[in-house]
Amino acid sequence: MWQKKWAYFWKQVGRSRGVFYIGMAAFAAVFLGLVASALSNFAKAQELEKRMEELRLEQLELEISRAQLEADGLFFATDEYRELVLKRQGRKLPDETMLIIPERVETVVAAPADEVRESENTSLAANWQAWLDFFFRRDTL
Repeated sequence: MWQKKWAYFWKQVGRSRGVFYIGMAAFAAVFLGLVASALSNFAKAQELEKRMEELRLEQLELEISRAQLEADGLFFATDEYRELVLKRQGRKLPDETMLIIPERVETVVAAPADEVRESENTSLAANWQAWLDFFFRRDTL
């Protein structure tokens, strides 16, 4: 009995084979369209992720640049920077006395007369003798 039903089914399929093939072609076209759409969306998502990473890096660079500019601005507001600019311009601060020193000084500074002269006893024995005098509190120095 079931053989007759299957035979009838295949007979009907054989008659409507054109509709079957058209249905299969439509199914394949829709399936391929969905796959192509999914692949396109995946590629776009990858491009957007790459662009987001580039924008994050650019944002970090801009934040670093902003922080550097803020630090420079804080430095430019200090008295040290103001003094530096005035010195470069050859001016002075209001409460400062400026001394002008010539670039080349021709005077020779003589050594003071009471300057300690280098000892003639630079030998090892003289060094030990100096230490012994120090420890035994001899007033020979």
